[in-house]
Amino acid sequence: MGFTTIKSSFHTADGDVVGGSARVKALWIAHSGNVGTVKLRDGGATSTIMMTLNTALAADEYQCEIPEPGLRFETKPYVDISGGISSVTVFYD
Repeated sequence: MGFTTIKSSFHTADGDVVGGSARVKALWIAHSGNVGTVKLRDGGATSTIMMTLNTALAADEYQCEIPEPGLRFETKPYVDISGGISSVTVFYD
């Protein structure tokens, strides 16, 4: 397996991770004491949901590593944040 250059994108609201296709490798999620949800979509706000993560009813931070080769987004990865999510950092290549 070869090496790639991992990039990151920080979000406090819904938005594009990057403007084209990418492979998401990991997420870092910070949230308040309220239940929250992070959805990764392929293309935009109403596009296909590729992954959903729910957070617990306690203030905390989560790391989510996606097994190799990562989650492939053909159009563009889009992060959809709701509930008590404070921020999401998406790591991709």
